[in-house]
Amino acid sequence: MNYLKAFIEDMKYYDPKNNELNEILKNVNLKNKTVLDVGCGVGRISFPLAKYAGKIIALDEDKRFGNYFNRYKIKNVEFGLSKTDNLETV
Repeated sequence: MNYLKAFIEDMKYYDPKNNELNEILKNVNLKNKTVLDVGCGVGRISFPLAKYAGKIIALDEDKRFGNYFNRYKIKNVEFGLSKTDNLETV
């Protein structure tokens, strides 16, 4: 199993009851807002929040996650490759 598949499989068990997502939605009005998800990985938070926010900017320094975001294109989600000294969109 490659790294990305293993990471995706692991995320299935991270928060199965969506407690984290529900807590965010309970405390923040995301309507028409832009959300920055730093260290987004496979978008465990980015993709669900896209249903409620105006735009999601998802950043990670591992470019392999960019392919995952490109496969599940959602019009208000943009993946960016982050570096410690600059930001480069993929």
